[in-house]
Amino acid sequence: MSTTGQKKSARDIENGDFRMIPSLLPIMAYILIASAAIPSIYRMRKNRSSKDVSLLWQGMIFAGVIVIFVYALQVGEIVFILGGILNIISISTVIATAMWYRRHNA
Repeated sequence: MSTTGQKKSARDIENGDFRMIPSLLPIMAYILIASAAIPSIYRMRKNRSSKDVSLLWQGMIFAGVIVIFVYALQVGEIVFILGGILNIISISTVIATAMWYRRHNA
């Protein structure tokens, strides 16, 4: 129900006047997803090795994030654009750290 006490119609929902998910929820989800890289980076730095990180898996995740990011740019949703940037940075950091340790520990 709206603030005027009226129910939202199907037309209101189609026009985007009704939001099922508050804007804060996707932001929290993107922060959680991006922070998932922290344990991998920490473990690599602590062990001075990236042998337990799969570059193939990270690359596949990176490719998926890029596709979703391009779609977010096309749609123009700022929350998803910023979340995509955050995820690109976090996954890139994992990949770069893994590659650095593989190059220097070879």
